[in-house]
Amino acid sequence: MGIKALALCFGFVLICVGIGIGLWFHLKGKDFSQVILQRCKSYNASGNPELRDRDCQQIVEAFTKAFVSKDPCKITWEDYAPLLQLTKQALPCDKIFLWSKTKGLVEELQQKQKNDLFLMRDTLIGHMADNLKWCGKEGSSEINTESCQKNNCEESPVDVFWKVASKWFAENVCGVVGVLLSGSVSQAFNRNSIFGSVEVPNLKRALVTKLQTWVIHNKGGDASDSCSGSSISELEKIVRERGIVFTCKDIQSLDQIDT
Repeated sequence: MGIKALALCFGFVLICVGIGIGLWFHLKGKDFSQVILQRCKSYNASGNPELRDRDCQQIVEAFTKAFVSKDPCKITWEDYAPLLQLTKQALPCDKIFLWSKTKGLVEELQQKQKNDLFLMRDTLIGHMADNLKWCGKEGSSEINTESCQKNNCEESPVDVFWKVASKWFAENVCGVVGVLLSGSVSQAFNRNSIFGSVEVPNLKRALVTKLQTWVIHNKGGDASDSCSGSSISELEKIVRERGIVFTCKDIQSLDQIDT
């Protein structure tokens, strides 16, 4: 085969690969919308009368409209406001559990408690977005689910989303609320975390009677922070100033949590 023929073949392969990659990314974007749609439909069919008549297609459109065709570094809280309005729901009192740097442990605890705990991921808005990544690109209708974190934004579209959802969640939790914090980090309570910067400041005295805090430590490991540490003292001060009862207990395992 001559050099020109090889060049033509090689060029054809590159074109095909380019088309394939473009189609793959397009399908990934479509997959994101389909995942959101199916999660919405399955959640609404779970038996909650309040959510049975929600328009999932409208919810998906509000979700994607919040970030598609926009600069991923300039997504605002207001961009997600229409989605939040479409997904609001009542929350069960005395079952809410919050967390910071302990997501896997709290999900394990929920299984141990036979789903008697209610987490952010158990809301419609949390269920749809759980463990997903997404962003858009200014001037493009495509949804990017692969390289969003490479934008080096101070806050990504995902970060903004979870802050918006967490603020709403915290404003509506009620009764006795639990939270699991990690005693294996230098600050079990971090003012810059979503729990510290969004959820705690938005707990309402009229709704929340007590914040039960557990600080969990690795077995056999050195504790970096505890209920007697300065970060938890700071948390206690903030919570009590809001007129909410505060308790804290250091634990070594999830079995020591009595909700």
